[in-house]
Amino acid sequence: MFDEKHYTPIVRQGFIATPADLDFNGDPVFLIDASVFPGSSGSPVFSYEHSWDGHVVSPKLLGLVSAVFTQRTDGQIDWVPAPTT
Repeated sequence: MFDEKHYTPIVRQGFIATPADLDFNGDPVFLIDASVFPGSSGSPVFSYEHSWDGHVVSPKLLGLVSAVFTQRTDGQIDWVPAPTT
């Protein structure tokens, strides 16, 4: 998804849900809490540090969207690799 007239991305905001420097469940991944849609695979995940007065000091690339948790109709939650086709 992007602005097709101006070719600009749609910027979303979310939260880092687990420590990015710790392997979640032993896998070299971390979790985010954000709206992710089909086509979001490969989207960058940034962390922003702020100065004491609230200004953004430096964005840091933490990783890329590569999988999602989905909830089935029976209530079970599955880890699903993000589609790439």
